[in-house]
Amino acid sequence: NVVIGAFGHSASLKLKVRPDEPQRAIHYMVIEGPVKGLQGVFRFSEFSPRVTEVGIESEYEYQAFRLPKM
Repeated sequence: NVVIGAFGHSASLKLKVRPDEPQRAIHYMVIEGPVKGLQGVFRFSEFSPRVTEVGIESEYEYQAFRLPKM
């Protein structure tokens, strides 16, 4: 389970994860929570010997997506 938050709002999500070989990515899908069905990948690449760059891609199909009012 993961709790995410931004701009004073938060949500609990349950994720299904699958690591890639050779350990350069983690694929995920939200299986419970307000954005159920969201899927994506965290990609890891060496930036320097002691620094790793993390890229995040995701995709979410929806009929209506209500964003919180600021």
